[in-house]
Amino acid sequence: MLNELLGAGTYPACKGKTCGCTDGLSHSPECQQEQEDAIDGVLGRCSVPMWMGGCPAGTCGEKAYGFRPPSRVHMNYAAGEMQREDLRYNGYVPGLACPKHGGPEAPKAL
Repeated sequence: MLNELLGAGTYPACKGKTCGCTDGLSHSPECQQEQEDAIDGVLGRCSVPMWMGGCPAGTCGEKAYGFRPPSRVHMNYAAGEMQREDLRYNGYVPGLACPKHGGPEAPKAL
């Protein structure tokens, strides 16, 4: 009865990750993490494919703050592979990239 008088439970269902909260307070941990990421400037998760034992094992999944910037590439004959001039990760990056895979660093807090 008291909750009805105070208007508790009248919020529309939250569309956050695995949430559905209707009281505005009891959001799921995934939903809360999604909100914190949005505040911190996270655009999504790193899209670099991972491998284990020669088989696909999903993607990196670390927080990504943007796309890997373009760079010129040259052949490093000592290493036997192509190398970026900015010395960032030179593997396949289909979309967003975390800092470990050549993406931009996290924005500085003011």
